[in-house]
Amino acid sequence: MDEPVAAWSMALLPGQDVASLGDEDFFGYAADSGIGTLADQVALEALREWDFERIDEVFIPAQVPDDPIDAVVSAVAEERTGANVYVVGSGWGDGVYATYVGHTADGRIASFVTDFRVVPLE
Repeated sequence: MDEPVAAWSMALLPGQDVASLGDEDFFGYAADSGIGTLADQVALEALREWDFERIDEVFIPAQVPDDPIDAVVSAVAEERTGANVYVVGSGWGDGVYATYVGHTADGRIASFVTDFRVVPLE
């Protein structure tokens, strides 16, 4: 989508309410082994059909590149829809990280951003 982001909101799961959070709190997802996985529900359901060998071949490189940009692995998990999965380094390693949704002026989703908290707040 070529339209700019006009507003951001925290990505939420059903039952999560940002009003319940303190000033420094956020909802996020856990990253283990310094790796985060970004996918939608369609892609995750398609991955259930993959066997371990296919997952290993597609998502686990023999040698992880030193450059975090080169280390991003992406693959289409569901050919019919083009639903894809990205596996990325989470910056400083294990932790919990928030994802934000960028909306266009008319409310459509324009982008997603996960804050891996690698840039200091101050």
